[in-house]
Amino acid sequence: MTVSSARPQKTPDPADVYAGQVLRALRKKQGLSQEKLADALGVTFQQLQKYERAANRISVSKLDKIARILDVSPALFFDCANSPLAATAGKEKS
Repeated sequence: MTVSSARPQKTPDPADVYAGQVLRALRKKQGLSQEKLADALGVTFQQLQKYERAANRISVSKLDKIARILDVSPALFFDCANSPLAATAGKEKS
């Protein structure tokens, strides 16, 4: 039996992909370059590219900072319609 030492290819979580797509769309809508937004965040533009492609996850603290820089609600980065919490929210009894 042969054991492969190669790491399996990781696919980004759909939530990370969605957050990256929203980040890119908001950045472009506001006319910001990757370099300018990255500088405001204190990361390299390559790191921002990785966030937008979902190659790297965006931490909660960075997501909060991004939302403040872009002057939007952090909630925009979450696909609430497909969230497991959204499905159960209406079923709770008061």
